[in-house]
Amino acid sequence: MTTDQPDVTPHSAPRTLHSVVGASLLELGPTVVQRPERSAMIEWLETNGLGDWASGTVAGPNTRRQHGLFTAGAEPGARPMLLLAALDVALDHESGSIELSCHQFVGARHPQGFRHCVRFRADPFPEWRFEAPGAALTRRLFMPHGKRCVVNSWTLDGASSSFRRRLRVRPLCAFRDADALTLSNDQADLSLRRDGGIVSVAPHPGCPRMFLQFGRAEVKAEALWYYRFQHPWDIALGLEGIEDLFSPCELAFDLAPGQTVSLVAGIEPFDSAQGKPVGEAAEMLEARERQRRASLRIPDLETDPAARILARAADAFVAAGAGPHTRIVVGYPEPRADLRVALIALPGILLCTRRLAEAKDALDGALAALLAAGKGAPGDEPLWFIRAAELYLDHTRDWDFLRDRLHAGCEALARRFIENASEDGYRLAADGLLVSSNPGRALTWMNASLGDWPVTPRAGKPVEVNALWHHALGMLTRWAARRNEPQRAQQFTALRELAGRSFRDRFWNAAEGCLYDVIDTPSGAPDPAIRPNQIFAVSLSSDLLERRQAAGVLAAFEKRLLAPPGPRTLSLEDKAFQPKYGGSALERAAARHQGAIYPWLLGAYVDAVFRVHGRTPRAGARAAVCLQPLLKEYLHEGCLGQLSELFQGIAPHTPQGAFAHAAAVGEILRAHIELSGVRIKDEG
Repeated sequence: MTTDQPDVTPHSAPRTLHSVVGASLLELGPTVVQRPERSAMIEWLETNGLGDWASGTVAGPNTRRQHGLFTAGAEPGARPMLLLAALDVALDHESGSIELSCHQFVGARHPQGFRHCVRFRADPFPEWRFEAPGAALTRRLFMPHGKRCVVNSWTLDGASSSFRRRLRVRPLCAFRDADALTLSNDQADLSLRRDGGIVSVAPHPGCPRMFLQFGRAEVKAEALWYYRFQHPWDIALGLEGIEDLFSPCELAFDLAPGQTVSLVAGIEPFDSAQGKPVGEAAEMLEARERQRRASLRIPDLETDPAARILARAADAFVAAGAGPHTRIVVGYPEPRADLRVALIALPGILLCTRRLAEAKDALDGALAALLAAGKGAPGDEPLWFIRAAELYLDHTRDWDFLRDRLHAGCEALARRFIENASEDGYRLAADGLLVSSNPGRALTWMNASLGDWPVTPRAGKPVEVNALWHHALGMLTRWAARRNEPQRAQQFTALRELAGRSFRDRFWNAAEGCLYDVIDTPSGAPDPAIRPNQIFAVSLSSDLLERRQAAGVLAAFEKRLLAPPGPRTLSLEDKAFQPKYGGSALERAAARHQGAIYPWLLGAYVDAVFRVHGRTPRAGARAAVCLQPLLKEYLHEGCLGQLSELFQGIAPHTPQGAFAHAAAVGEILRAHIELSGVRIKDEG
């Protein structure tokens, strides 16, 4: 064992601009992989399109409690459950044994398989290359799309010495809520159930049964507890971070040069291809999955590396089978339900990747959820829905869906604001703007709370909510005119004009040359904080602001908020600015929207640049400069091939929050396509 316990958390190690080496943008060489202070802080993610996922670190240790090789997350309404946490793997040869795994225990990192790893790549799925005297072994891990399992395969290089090897694999299991921890329990039933070439385990009543399939491996049914694993990430966040895992058995594979063996783990028995060994069936699954992932490309940008990586990243957030509609998983490792984030992400995740049928299905489901919520206390989600519906129609020209579903639904959502008479939720004010008077409710995307109290109180008339409202009224006007309903079109036009006049007159902060963040606050005074929300007043419409106002907003955004990964949520000079995001839950909530950087806002920034400067090459080059750090550096930080939810507000801008975030990936993909001059629309 080694006692080099890390004293840093994931993503806090110093970064190098060119840490990704090799021909692939998603490939790491030995100078990174064999440095656990770095490689234990680079994460990977696998999903199956059903809501299940696997994640971990390049070096091997599970630095978060949510890390694991199979997390079942597809059951509607149920909490995700981590079943298979890790594997303990060793390769026996004629003169000894090579340990290939790595775990972080309290006070020790053991074993140190990363010392034998010479390459890691995440394209098209995680793959580790191990080399030792007389042997070279490649491990691959992937989740087949549409199947509730994870496949681990090991191939002994054909150039290895001719001696046969024995690969010993111990599954390390948790069987717990993904946000909980496991402790050794004498009451757990660790026995194996055997059924032909399949074994399964279900240690607690009511938990899913996990199946293990492994071809011709020998099974040693010896149950063991492994004690005191440590999760540095959790400890840094002020959480408990020590747990125990159990292993129900050891599997032993005989491995000859050029041979592949596989272990399939999941909660559904695996179809072993009509009696063929599971290894052969796993190879067919791998071939199909490689082919599927190779097809995840953006039309007309097939040779663009960033577009290819982002298209594959987007695939991780699309889930079907958990309910009647396609859903967007908003982030990992905590895939919470958040309709607002899903709607913000939808254009990039589903429209730009030409998953148009799934986009329609997701919109239909979102509309049903919004309409079912009742008429009271509407938040801003209906406004984000109308924006997503507009972009869906822009890509598809699906006028039948507009006629049959969208128009009436969106109008019903808009009328809830008009008819709402309560102070809980947004309602229409006399000046045509939307207002909420309840300071105890966080109704915008800046919804971090300390207990029941919003950290960023935005009661009153928030700037982006009213920009979205003005834009929604424009959509309703156009759609009513398309349906030959001139009276309704006139009503929405009149309301839009009133809202526009009020917005220009009341939101303009002449002293700062930009917009207030909130007006008509409970104190009566406008909130002069310089925040990125005002960019939506420029990005959504060309007629909401006067030209000089739009230019002022863009200038303030660029000069006072922009940093390499995106805009800060509060300007540096503000006394309330929080330089670091981290610590306890309360500390994180306090900093979440008080200076942290959110990359998804760059999508609106790119739109705003084109609104102010026109769709010219010079304007595109200006906006592209702000995307380059994300595409060339930060896409390879945190979770390899993904984008984090947020970043620290000050250098070195380390990734924080969800290590893979749907809105970040979706909006950066959409912005990258816009800057490439490619318009993704239905070919028909």
